[in-house]
Amino acid sequence: HTIQSIIEMSIRPEEESFLTEEIRTHIAELASDDQGTHVIQKAILSFHADNQEVIIREVIEDIKYVSDNANGLHVVKKLLSLCASSLYEKYQPRIILKLSASFLDLSQNPYGNYAIQISLDTFNIAYCSPLIEGVRGKMTQLSILKYSSNVVEKCLEKASKDIRSEFIRETLQAENILILLKNNFGNFVLHKALSLADPTTREEMLMKIQESLPLMTNKKIKLKWNQVISQESNSANKMEEIV
Repeated sequence: HTIQSIIEMSIRPEEESFLTEEIRTHIAELASDDQGTHVIQKAILSFHADNQEVIIREVIEDIKYVSDNANGLHVVKKLLSLCASSLYEKYQPRIILKLSASFLDLSQNPYGNYAIQISLDTFNIAYCSPLIEGVRGKMTQLSILKYSSNVVEKCLEKASKDIRSEFIRETLQAENILILLKNNFGNFVLHKALSLADPTTREEMLMKIQESLPLMTNKKIKLKWNQVISQESNSANKMEEIV
């Protein structure tokens, strides 16, 4: 509370620099603490540029640890928001590199998955390829888990058309698509993929799903997909009539 109160006061540059040096080696610990998180958030938002950047660099270096708990995530959100600005865009590649190095752990974490999603939403997409590539070869594995399925959907949304098609086709192998169809989270991913797929990939998806439905035992999910396929078929027929 004392440090937070001091930060909120109007302090001289030399005092701010002293505080920065005092807390810089305890960033991860403070960020994850119930009270310390407010100290680091205040420092990120209110310190002058030189000291602010010291804090930013320290958070980035420990971003995996800081991101995997509720208090730390508040700090990471402030960091990502700041680095989404042109002033601190230079830090985006480093953040992406650090997040992608722990992609599997963070994407399955109830807090860490948000760090990945926010980065994909707010950073220059040119820097985000290492994150998007994190799902390659793991589409099915990540799509059937609660938190990482949201990351998969975000990666599908942000991927280029060609990369997206590659990811979707990864799910279309018979054993993979059946696993997704039988899983609640996997179903959300399939719906997202279907909404984003190009016409050729979309048609291939629907065919593979239709082939797998007889193996489904969940009548509710089976009915929903039959309705989707029926609607798609009707839309295609109407388009042919127009043409």
